[in-house]
Amino acid sequence: MTSIQTIDANDESKTKESNLPVPLFIRYVYRGEALRSGRLLELGSTLISDTSEHIHSGDRILRALADTSLSNVDLRRQKPFYYCTSLEGWMPLAPDSRVVARPGSMGDSARIDVMLEPMQMSTGPSRCPSLTASAMCSAPSDNFARSSSPSAPDGFFAVGIVNSKSQVNVGTLWRSAYQLGASYIFTIGNRNTWEKTSSDTMKTWRHVPAFRYADWDAFCAVCPHATPWVAIEMGGTPLDDFVHPDRAIYLLGAEDHGLPAAIVRACAYSVSLDAVREASYNVAVAGSIVMYDRARKRRQQVPFPGTLDTFR
Repeated sequence: MTSIQTIDANDESKTKESNLPVPLFIRYVYRGEALRSGRLLELGSTLISDTSEHIHSGDRILRALADTSLSNVDLRRQKPFYYCTSLEGWMPLAPDSRVVARPGSMGDSARIDVMLEPMQMSTGPSRCPSLTASAMCSAPSDNFARSSSPSAPDGFFAVGIVNSKSQVNVGTLWRSAYQLGASYIFTIGNRNTWEKTSSDTMKTWRHVPAFRYADWDAFCAVCPHATPWVAIEMGGTPLDDFVHPDRAIYLLGAEDHGLPAAIVRACAYSVSLDAVREASYNVAVAGSIVMYDRARKRRQQVPFPGTLDTFR
């Protein structure tokens, strides 16, 4: 018996439509900007289908970005990264990169997302003179709070909240910890479940680990060796006068009760934040201010590469 294969006319039409060329755009943003605010560069056209990935060379994208008739991007001053869907993150954009275009939300276009991050410029002959050299300089440092000088102060730091009741505050602190160079964050206690907080819009969990300690004893049992605790609480040394230790664990209190007095006494240091009016800050804001202060003061001691150059 001969089988007859039928083809749905609608399916055939959809297949043809999916293989039609659509405009291809580069959407680029500067670090810290939302993608929805990105600037668009048309790169020609491409095919979008469910069965194949249309790959574009990094060289082609870099040349388009460097074309002054299309954009004002200066690749001598900006590190380019492209968004990799499979890895859910930003990857350095180099001439030999193979970048997959993503369909637009309406399916009538395709785009490649690019992020530009300021890089420290050299005043000597080592300044990147060409597009290829700029791309080669675009690999991100392991941690922008790490110095390129062997004589720079070494160390690390972490920040955490004791008995936090707000998962949003944990997420905001986590994001700031990533931006300002923390090694990890933590919470002590089990008042909320913050592992999938909506306030961590940068997916910081991919870069900075977070730990939950059931109680104070569990925290003490695994603290890093020879690393002083720093309480962030009212009545301590004014932050302006505080000299951050090379290694530090910063402790923040709960939104409603602050740090217990016993924990403040156990800390090697206690710092407080000045204010024009009330000196009671949101816990995530307080932690972010202290981390920024640490980065700024250490930035003044030794030149650091990367994003901290903006603290000048």
